Amino acid sequence: MNEENIFLEILLIIVKKIKVVLLIPIIGSAVLVVYLLFFVQSAYTSNAKILSASNESNTDSGLLGVASQFGIQLPSSQKSREYLYPELIKSRTIAKSILKRKFTTIKHGADKTLLAIFTNNHSGKSVENNSSFQLAIEKVISMINVQIDGNIYNLSVSASEPVLARDIVNVIIDELGKHQKSYNSMQIKKTKAFINDRLSSVYNELTLKEEELKNFRERNRRIENSPSLKMEEQSLQREVSVTTSVYTTLKQQLEKTKIEEVKDEDLIIVLDQPEIPAYPSSPNKTRTTVIAFVLLFVFSLIVAMVMDYFENLNKNQKKKISDLKTALMKTFN
Repeated sequence: MNEENIFLEILLIIVKKIKVVLLIPIIGSAVLVVYLLFFVQSAYTSNAKILSASNESNTDSGLLGVASQFGIQLPSSQKSREYLYPELIKSRTIAKSILKRKFTTIKHGADKTLLAIFTNNHSGKSVENNSSFQLAIEKVISMINVQIDGNIYNLSVSASEPVLARDIVNVIIDELGKHQKSYNSMQIKKTKAFINDRLSSVYNELTLKEEELKNFRERNRRIENSPSLKMEEQSLQREVSVTTSVYTTLKQQLEKTKIEEVKDEDLIIVLDQPEIPAYPSSPNKTRTTVIAFVLLFVFSLIVAMVMDYFENLNKNQKKKISDLKTALMKTFN
């Protein structure tokens, strides 16, 4: 019965204050819709799935395996070829590269750098050393989102225009490829320089050992009956053979490194190409409007109940005052 009474009381209040209960959510929702349509900038999100190409290379493996057997430690670039994509994609280095790339937008026109678009600076005057450039970097980083799903990286970018969002994703993938190629090129050059240096050193060592073996044989032409001389010759032959093997391996790896140096391969595999989003990702106007209408309706109901409470309070007070006047009149009459 109490629950039924409460429900009837609320229903009665709604009927009595129907204008308040309906006007507040309707007017509030209408204002919100106008604000969302004309004053809030829509954001469009474009997505791509990328996968790192295999970082393993046979360029160094043979060299490392053979040379290590002879006590020679060669630098390996494989350990440092692993990339942390979230940190790399959302780095200031990549952001600066993106800001220098040109894009075509409806609002700003064709072939405008992203920096010019963000700073609204189309005069060509450099702003790379002022605060607006730093703000533009932070804005680029905030536009990018990266989620890891196993070995797959889900890359998404939100922008004010759908084509711009798609183009920025493509530019990020391109800049990632350039960054990796630049890094790998630097590592290959270091490996090549090291191999050349070792080749020169091993060649000189091999020349000395061969000369030493030659001199030994010239001095000792008859060693058949001397076990000690045979052992010495075998030792010299073994040193020449080992050094020759190292020199041959270094020459082979130098040729492989040269091939790697001129090889042009994609280091990032794009599983899903970014597409132009058909609908804005935010704000969700329908959901926002519905939620706002519900909240405003609840608020209007509270307002109606408060108004009804004070009205009843005033009626009770007026009745008490009227009863008091009536009692006083009866007393003095």
